[in-house]
Amino acid sequence: REEVIVLLPRKSRKNLRGNFFHVMVQGVNKEYIFEENKYKERYIKLIKNAKKYDIEIIAFCIMDNHAHLLIYTLDTKKLSEFMWKINFEFARYYNEKEKRIGVVFRNRYRLEEIYNEKYLLNCISYIHNNPINAGIVKHCEDYKYSSYMEVKAKNKYRVECLDNLKENTYKRFIDIKEDEETIKEAIYSFFNKKEMNLSKLKEDKKVLKQLVKYIKNRCNVSNSEISKILNISKTTVWNYLNKD
Repeated sequence: REEVIVLLPRKSRKNLRGNFFHVMVQGVNKEYIFEENKYKERYIKLIKNAKKYDIEIIAFCIMDNHAHLLIYTLDTKKLSEFMWKINFEFARYYNEKEKRIGVVFRNRYRLEEIYNEKYLLNCISYIHNNPINAGIVKHCEDYKYSSYMEVKAKNKYRVECLDNLKENTYKRFIDIKEDEETIKEAIYSFFNKKEMNLSKLKEDKKVLKQLVKYIKNRCNVSNSEISKILNISKTTVWNYLNKD
């Protein structure tokens, strides 16, 4: 494993308050506004303009219905201006392509301040691990719509354990939270596509594995929650998500 080193501005590493921010945006009504790759690519293109606003994007990851950004700035007003601009431009583009009108993002955005170096490193890890936690890919480098490869290529960070954060670490950061009804809706949607019910599902391990991955991909939900709602063991859930 590689040593953890992060190149920070000249400021006490024990106190980073006021400069680093973890930002999350989400589709209105949890809609999958980034589901098509062209929308992920568009949002990435927009955030590349960060330097015009005197801010720096440290890390990012664009998922299907939300996005994470880790931002460095000396002026929080610049951050607000930047977020308003890119979300406005994306909403205009999205509405035009989808032939719709109205709000695209849920609220404005959510923000949390990063207060020390350890939290900063964990946040970088968390952001890049979103696709792994969702069961989309097995390795950070396999996901095209995050900054993982850029960060690694620039040798800006030498990273330890970025691909192996424990589940309880994830829960420290802002993210979308799904209630039980949302998870059930995902299950019903899966059933409708397969034209089957839960009793038949339990008899077919191959389809059950598909359902577990489907829920993990569509919902921000822990392995334990999947285990509970489907009434299967945590070990089974883990195996379905991590073994071919």
